[in-house]
Amino acid sequence: MCLFSYNLTRTERSLAVKETTRDLTRGVGKIILGAEPVKRPVAMLYSQASFYTACAEKQDGRYLASELQWRNLIRGAGYEFYFVAVEELEKQIHNYQVLILPYSIALSADSQEVIKRFAESGGIVFCDGTPGRFDSHGKYLNGKGALETVLTNASKEEIGTAARIKYGSGEIILMDKAPAWMRDWKLFRKVLDQRKVEREVDSILDLTLKEPAPSGKHEIYAFQKGRCYFYGIIGNGYNRGSRVPSQDEPVRICWKNKAHIYDVRQQKYLGFTNIITTQIRLNKAKFYAAMPYEVKGIKTSCRFNSSDWKLHYQAKISNSKAEDHVFRVEVYDPEQQLIAHYTGNHWGEKGKLKREIPFAFNDKPGKWTIKIIDVISGISEKRAFILPKDKMRERGW
Repeated sequence: MCLFSYNLTRTERSLAVKETTRDLTRGVGKIILGAEPVKRPVAMLYSQASFYTACAEKQDGRYLASELQWRNLIRGAGYEFYFVAVEELEKQIHNYQVLILPYSIALSADSQEVIKRFAESGGIVFCDGTPGRFDSHGKYLNGKGALETVLTNASKEEIGTAARIKYGSGEIILMDKAPAWMRDWKLFRKVLDQRKVEREVDSILDLTLKEPAPSGKHEIYAFQKGRCYFYGIIGNGYNRGSRVPSQDEPVRICWKNKAHIYDVRQQKYLGFTNIITTQIRLNKAKFYAAMPYEVKGIKTSCRFNSSDWKLHYQAKISNSKAEDHVFRVEVYDPEQQLIAHYTGNHWGEKGKLKREIPFAFNDKPGKWTIKIIDVISGISEKRAFILPKDKMRERGW
């Protein structure tokens, strides 16, 4: 990624990154680093051996199409996923409830046994094609692969374009052909709903269609801090052909439960709701907070202590049962210039912040200003304080 051209002027990509970087450094990044990622229940297997074998069989297009369709289908149903490499499968599989096998035709005997145990212990396995027809070296197993044996001999229940196979306390869903997310997302969601698999958002509806339908074009990143949830949503440009990056796309975002929703980047309160309509530009992220309360205001105070030459300040969210909040603290000199080395973002436990800033003896005396901003709501308050003339400077030291 090139941010500067040969003559050190900013490139178009650099200008696009500038706005996002600004918001990250103004508090959003602090929220992301301090909150815990919401556990994703879905894993997609990455099998390099399957890709190589598909290429040898002249089915590389089928492999790539399968992976892309599964991405869109999962996201269209309101979920997100992590890729899990074959080498990590045994160590990581217990972290998930659902495993996707996108045209995974070449799997080692050990990997197939891990997948069988996962389904047997209550996991859900989705696959298209016949997984494990070849071993990890691309050798055809002639119907003797562990997964192929299960899929061939087990009794099947037809569900739409797929067959359900009960296996132990879990199940294997075999698609009769490569999935199509616009056709199969309802089937995917129905199976996961029956197993009570929680999703990040209820749905993101594409309003550019004649009849609004779930969009598989948006990635969702969910975080949690106490009772507060944060959602980063970005338009995904993967395999969009000639789509224009500056194009705004109208979408409707639906959550399962109502909450006080904030557009954090715009610092705007959107109301107590579970449905919002917005515009999402390709590769430009939205960042929302879903709060159990509305931020009514903040209370601040500050005092400059000449004995220790420090500014002591406090901030508090007005709500009595506030969760942890990030406050942005900005300090301005008598000429109203932002002083970067006194400025920062800080977590306030239970909505309360109490800190101090040591000043330099050669700072300009006069009327300074401290501005404290609640990053989620954008509510702010300014306080002025007087920085006296240092006695050492008066003596010419």
